[in-house]
Amino acid sequence: MTKILATTKGSKAIALFIAELNGYKTGTKEGKIAYGYQCWIDSKFHNPDISTEEGRKDFHEDVWLDRLYKELDAFYLVDTTLFINKKRAIALESGIYNTEHQWTTPIELDAGASMLQMMGVLLSSKELMTMTNMIGDELQDPWACEGMSRKMFKEASTPMLYGSSKACHELWQDNGHTYTIEQVKLYNDKLMTGGLAQANQLKEFIINYCKPTATVTVNIDEQVFSIECNRFKNVGDITTRYDIYDSVDNVINQVFHTHTHKEVDLEQFKRYFVTLLIHSLDSKVADIVIGKCMDKYGWGIDIHDAFIVNPESAEDIRLWYAEEMEAIWNRREKILSNYFNSIGVSAEANEAWQRLTKLVTPVTEFKCNPLALK
Repeated sequence: MTKILATTKGSKAIALFIAELNGYKTGTKEGKIAYGYQCWIDSKFHNPDISTEEGRKDFHEDVWLDRLYKELDAFYLVDTTLFINKKRAIALESGIYNTEHQWTTPIELDAGASMLQMMGVLLSSKELMTMTNMIGDELQDPWACEGMSRKMFKEASTPMLYGSSKACHELWQDNGHTYTIEQVKLYNDKLMTGGLAQANQLKEFIINYCKPTATVTVNIDEQVFSIECNRFKNVGDITTRYDIYDSVDNVINQVFHTHTHKEVDLEQFKRYFVTLLIHSLDSKVADIVIGKCMDKYGWGIDIHDAFIVNPESAEDIRLWYAEEMEAIWNRREKILSNYFNSIGVSAEANEAWQRLTKLVTPVTEFKCNPLALK
């Protein structure tokens, strides 16, 4: 494997990830890098209460931060004995670093709401592409909603936009959130305007107008494969009587076995076709990006819409991801046409599709911001 030496490019990638771990969601790229370095200088940690389940869930981030801080110490030749924070600031300012250092701790690059990103490029939606940092210079948090926590908003939106039939309050109950009537109203209002409304309408369009059969051959961006319905409904019971001779009592006993007759539930199956489209596209993107990473750097791990990589490869990973999102945007009409045809969306859906596209402010030229991978 090629020896990959650490550089200031990798250092900045680490700073971006440190800032992400420490909650930087809105601002600029430069502001995020500066915040990441300041977290290192200040030795900023979450310090969760590991006696609680919630605290234990977050503890791995402190472990990761600790290792990254030590990486930067080694890179910038920081003497970690006394006054470490001041020495870190001086070392960063000096620009002097260890030219033989190799990073030993990977970082994670995670798509900023890949579901909304995919829906954004397929609809060519300025609203969705802006809120997921694919266009624009100001970083945004697509899951931020004044009036409720980020976690609350995301844990209602993600399953709902993937096709769940549950209302927001039911999804909050499933995840142990307490909520108010005002928050329910606020969330439902969010579904009526902006990018979230467009994503929700795309989901509704697919569910309402697809006409699946028990087995469907789908076409998603030239990937053609068959799937079978795995949803079933009970349509009746069939009871069978068996006569069994009991040799002890010298009698014939009757045993009854009831078999529930099931048929495929195509109405429930419809709800799968949003997830199928989005996950097929983002997995194809991940395959291409991680393949390029392996060819050039020799190591990387893709996990759904995230990439665990050497900090030196981060810049390339972001560029490759951006290129793939641009490519999907360029062929979006063909992707949707082929997919809709394969799942039974017919001409009767044209009027509904026109209503959906009228909600969208279309993007006419698209150059994806590499920070679509945060």
